[in-house]
Amino acid sequence: MCTWHILKDVLKRLKSPTAEKIDGRSTHGWSMFSENLKLNFIDVTWLGEYRQMRIDIVHRRIEEAESSQHALSKDEELGSKECTVLNKKAIPEIECLMREHLGWHPFKFPSRMSPMQPTSGELMSWHVWLRQSTEMHDLCRKFNEGYA
Repeated sequence: MCTWHILKDVLKRLKSPTAEKIDGRSTHGWSMFSENLKLNFIDVTWLGEYRQMRIDIVHRRIEEAESSQHALSKDEELGSKECTVLNKKAIPEIECLMREHLGWHPFKFPSRMSPMQPTSGELMSWHVWLRQSTEMHDLCRKFNEGYA
């Protein structure tokens, strides 16, 4: 997939008012993040709290509709068509970091590599992925956007 399509598709998802299925999200794969030392930068506690916050939002909407006797659609009741990003101000910064990552290559920007550079291509790719994943996770935490 070319860079243009990646940006277009990811931004479409981030800006979509109906892309997320809150009721169907699972946490069963999160244990691999906390159990693997190389992946434990992913804060599963925060992700769990974020998931619960989104579930609570859907439940509040249902309670408010019931108290005002307003009928909700099945999608609204189940939280199956929710927005991905609640804080729309986060989208430009996420896009900016994503653009930076798409244009980043260890041969073009060796100064961004750590002093302990891996020697094989496979290790270098892993190092790049780990660095970029950590940066994006930290940015999403900054904006409290766990589904971004």
